[in-house]
Amino acid sequence: MLNLVTNDIADQRLLSGSFDAIRLKDNLTIVLDEEEKTAVMRQTIDALRMPNGGQFSFQNLFRIDAPNGTFYIAQVLIGYPSPLGGRGSQTFEAKYSYHTIGIAKMKTDLGITNLRPENKIDKLLEIVFRNDIDFEGAERFNDTYYLASDNRKKVEEYFNRSFIEAIAKHEDVLLSTRNKQLYISFTDPLNTMQSRAVEDIFRAANFLSR
Repeated sequence: MLNLVTNDIADQRLLSGSFDAIRLKDNLTIVLDEEEKTAVMRQTIDALRMPNGGQFSFQNLFRIDAPNGTFYIAQVLIGYPSPLGGRGSQTFEAKYSYHTIGIAKMKTDLGITNLRPENKIDKLLEIVFRNDIDFEGAERFNDTYYLASDNRKKVEEYFNRSFIEAIAKHEDVLLSTRNKQLYISFTDPLNTMQSRAVEDIFRAANFLSR
């Protein structure tokens, strides 16, 4: 059963809408086993951009056993202290936000790979450094995202056309790989369609494990 322990109606609708957006319901399990949740959480800590003093927990964790491999979609609650008052008289108010994170294990090690939205500075620096990985005939992806890796040849081999097109269909995607783990998150807090974006991108990957 979906965890809606928050008393905020808007948050409840947000979490429910995020779950409803996932298409592969017949292949979906809401993970309740604490050992499985803890194992996935440990894998995910390094993928999070945490504010100083922030703490996170899984509000809900969904496992999807798709034809091309297994992946997780996590609704993550991040809490962090926010200062109030002037210097010398500060107190701290607890703030929180929800985020979407996709987690999957890969068949191969793609090294340390990072993808994020491309900005104007990236375009200027690329003239000199040429670190950005672009793909022939994928102008929308190339113009939207900055992709770099210490295992460039492997990335160019495994990031096929369907995978990069799935990424390019969605906005504000963050992707990283570490030790055969693949993570997808977003620059903004959770919205209802991020879960479907994670699902679309992972379903297009032909290098996921089970």
